Amino acid sequence: MKNVTEVDVIVTGHRVKIAAGLVKGSELRAAGRVPEGQQLLLEVKGEIDVPITNTDLVPIRGGEEFSVSSKQLPDNPDRICPIEVKVNHKEVPVSKAKLTTAEILALHGPDSDGSMITLDIDHLADEPVPTGSRIVLVKCMQFLVTPCGNVGYTGLQVQFAELKLHYPKASLVGLGGNSMVLVPDFPLRQGWSVEKVELMYLVPAGFPTGALDMFYVDPHLSLADGRQPANADTVEQHGGKPWQRFSWHYQRPWKPGRDTLLSHLDFCRSRLQMLN
Repeated sequence: MKNVTEVDVIVTGHRVKIAAGLVKGSELRAAGRVPEGQQLLLEVKGEIDVPITNTDLVPIRGGEEFSVSSKQLPDNPDRICPIEVKVNHKEVPVSKAKLTTAEILALHGPDSDGSMITLDIDHLADEPVPTGSRIVLVKCMQFLVTPCGNVGYTGLQVQFAELKLHYPKASLVGLGGNSMVLVPDFPLRQGWSVEKVELMYLVPAGFPTGALDMFYVDPHLSLADGRQPANADTVEQHGGKPWQRFSWHYQRPWKPGRDTLLSHLDFCRSRLQMLN
């Protein structure tokens, strides 16, 4: 269980107890009982006050002061003076009041896609920064960007083991930061130009949060009467060979836990049941 250090912050003149570390704006609003319609502001001496949205993450060490405003200020303003943050021990000047995780990775360099970010907060335990977050910048911040690792099975490996129970010939192949799921001898209904194909789909590095989309087949597939299937006229190179792409997209958001490697294969199958 994580050790929680409680510290005092000031919200609209009132002292409030809150857990130190990265705190969501919504938690600060709730703790300070900020009314709806009022914008929460982090007061910064000698600088502009920084508006805090519900989803922003704010580094809390203790002693921070927050005010409110009925006038909606710009969401991510330019600072009067750039602030120095460290990314893997290298100091970088930043002019904005907030940075997203994508922007932090960009500061680190072009090879940081798929890496994890940790925030080193003075006198507090290091905190992992969730992908897609935006962090309010304060003095003496250091971000550590490191490659993702795994302990034992990852979500991808667990789900692939489930898929293998149904498709024993399936394989999982690394492809740079992504992966390919390959299912040979995938049977087709009557009405296609062949009886079976090798079916492939790509798995993004961020899986299972990253959504699966579309699929590919080999050899080239047409309908039995020679017609070209709808939205299947593109050929792409993956893993050193050409694949016919079927543009077949979800009509509702991808949801990790509900949607899996196996359910996506069923989704692909549903397209191949349609003779058009």
